[in-house]
Amino acid sequence: MAVSADNRVLVRNDLAWAISVGGVGTVAFAALLLFTWNFAATLFLIFAGMLLGVALNAMSNLFGRLVRLPHALRLTVVCLVLAGGLSGVVFLGGTTIAQQAAVLSDTVKSQLIGLKAFLEKNGIDTSYFNLGNAAATAPGASPPATPGAAAARLPRAAARS
Repeated sequence: MAVSADNRVLVRNDLAWAISVGGVGTVAFAALLLFTWNFAATLFLIFAGMLLGVALNAMSNLFGRLVRLPHALRLTVVCLVLAGGLSGVVFLGGTTIAQQAAVLSDTVKSQLIGLKAFLEKNGIDTSYFNLGNAAATAPGASPPATPGAAAARLPRAAARS
């Protein structure tokens, strides 16, 4: 069965069109992926804001079933109640949370120092672990005599009183 020359030209044009559309689609997808990778934090913030807006709107609508007020006033009341609740949690639990953060920081530091001492005892070089500031680990500086001495160089979470 012989294929006409016009039909072959149409097939070639269709193939060229499909290849060019595929190439443009691939480049567009790569550009979108690059954009998403570079602006992930911004996109996450936008998405979180949209979710917060939906949640506040839903709470405002639920509050509207109880009280007949304009939507803007209900939304204001919901925001104030949530801000007050969050302030109460921070006010009542803030000191405890700060103390627990300081204890956790001390525990993590002591565990890291213990791990470093264990690794050094078993012959593993841990000189690349930067457990202090740059001045204390300068090439001319000697390592601390005891593993506990390195704790003084680690940052500490300070509890405010």
